[in-house]
Amino acid sequence: MKKQNLLCHFILFQVCFLFLLGISSGTSLHAQENPLSFLPKKGGAGELWFFPMQSERPENDRHSIHAGDRAPLCLRLHSQTSLIAQLKPQITGVQLILEDEEMPPNSFKIEIGNGKSYIKEGPGTCYLSFFRVPRQIKPGIYRIADLFLRDRDKNFISLREYLYEFSQADELEVLPPEKPVEEVELLEIRGFNFDPRRQIEYTNNVVVRAKQIFIFSGDKDELKKDALSVYYQLKEDEDSKGIYEAKCKPRVRTKNQFYCELRIMRPKDQWALRQIELQLNSLYLKDKTGRVVLKITDPTFFEDKVKNTTTRFIYFGVDQK
Repeated sequence: MKKQNLLCHFILFQVCFLFLLGISSGTSLHAQENPLSFLPKKGGAGELWFFPMQSERPENDRHSIHAGDRAPLCLRLHSQTSLIAQLKPQITGVQLILEDEEMPPNSFKIEIGNGKSYIKEGPGTCYLSFFRVPRQIKPGIYRIADLFLRDRDKNFISLREYLYEFSQADELEVLPPEKPVEEVELLEIRGFNFDPRRQIEYTNNVVVRAKQIFIFSGDKDELKKDALSVYYQLKEDEDSKGIYEAKCKPRVRTKNQFYCELRIMRPKDQWALRQIELQLNSLYLKDKTGRVVLKITDPTFFEDKVKNTTTRFIYFGVDQK
């Protein structure tokens, strides 16, 4: 039953993909049983085609696209290469890395498959997918720099050394977004009221923790799941003991909201009679390209953004009166 469900999902995806390809190219799918049949099979280790429905290929195989726009691709992998032949029946996902010519290069990745079920070749013996160029990516000419295959054991195998054997590798000329990129701002910091704060006792240990929600403006689709890094300064009786990073994750079904928690444990005899303080120190927010789109390193900046919370968490020792 599970295999039948996976097969149904795969067939449905292929039908939807071809339907969208037909719409985007103006081609009637009823008039053309395999709309990718005109793509030549050139051999070698493989081929990469962007906008595969376009029968008229651009000069130098270079396509233009605005940052933030979506596009289809066709990836072919040929079994003449022994490694590819060995891996093809086990592929659960493909990851393509595209880079420009700068040093260090700007880059973004394209994902095919979910890493959970096997992916199969579709019409035109292609691995078919749609992808979106990140809005924050720097305009320029992008070429494939690496290609990873993900197998059933969740290993990623690089085909970088085989890219030179690809007989076709389209390029992308990324243009500035048609709409201006919205700057990201920190709108609000929310918290969980549990004052007065006292260290939490666990047998011979004590714990202090800070929990906060950070809300930003901007385009949620441009942020990574692990986009936010938040740091707190730890003090023991006013003495600084270093900077600690909280664990942050996006909140489900919310726009640009991240839940962050920092939890620090120490032996009871070390902290039981001390006053411990966690002060919000700095944060960094990255987009999907890894570029930092917001950096706040002045702790006083946070004071105007807090709501029903604080930037300083003070904890009294469990043995303090």
